Amino acid sequence: MCPSDNNPGLARQASDWAKANPGKTAMYGAAGIALAVPALISGPLLAAAGFGANGIAAASLASAVQSGIGNVAAGSAFATLQSAGMAGYGAAVVNGAVQVGGAALAASATALRGARTQSPFDKTWSYFKTERCNNGLCPETLSKSGKSLGWIMEGLQALWDRIPIGVIGDLFTSVSGWVKSVKTKGMKTEY
Repeated sequence: MCPSDNNPGLARQASDWAKANPGKTAMYGAAGIALAVPALISGPLLAAAGFGANGIAAASLASAVQSGIGNVAAGSAFATLQSAGMAGYGAAVVNGAVQVGGAALAASATALRGARTQSPFDKTWSYFKTERCNNGLCPETLSKSGKSLGWIMEGLQALWDRIPIGVIGDLFTSVSGWVKSVKTKGMKTEY
């Protein structure tokens, strides 16, 4: 990676990514809250269902369920939820379940992130840019290095020559589809 990746511009990149990926941003945010502070999720949900700090709230979902089951067995799911609502032993169980859900949500967001594929153009440029910086050819590094233009050009040519054939093959096979897409949108191309 380029040395410039470790600067305040990273916050701008993260902000840009969040704007471009609002669904994934929301998933990561919710997962982070669930993992770090599960009570922020479980508390309001328990209260909304009627599991309050003073017991079961009248005319709530919890009171309807309790009237249907009658006597509540100790250690049952209902008893655990009631205990959680009253900040008892059940809070640890419910908050743990929220954290497991948060971890699953984060894993889902990560899986979705991997599902989006880069275009062959982006993949080629990304490879070249990463390798350029890994080989001391970042603009930020070069401006302070005093290297000659010839040295820089030779280094860039060597990197270009080492791009994996699969990346170049993907780029080559995608060009006709890209040209067709451009023409379909009414844009002009020389090809």
